Amino acid sequence: MSVSIGYWFDNEGVPSSNWDTFFTAKLFINGSLVDTKQVLAGGGPQTYSFFTYTFPEPGTYAVEVRGKNTKSLTVAIKNPPVEQKRAAQ
Repeated sequence: MSVSIGYWFDNEGVPSSNWDTFFTAKLFINGSLVDTKQVLAGGGPQTYSFFTYTFPEPGTYAVEVRGKNTKSLTVAIKNPPVEQKRAAQ
């Protein structure tokens, strides 16, 4: 199952002349680095981006996005619903 994990960089207090700076964010799943992104700060108070990750199987995963700050959450992946088929009448 693929999940999009959004994050943003706060440009407040950064002069607009420095908004062409690249910010780095890293995605960790269960403590292992799985992806790194460099995002160019846009014009405005915040720059948004996201990681897309496909979890290999159902279970509970520790997810962290690390940059200037670290945000953590627990993600529970359940079995996809089974589509029931009806017999032809």
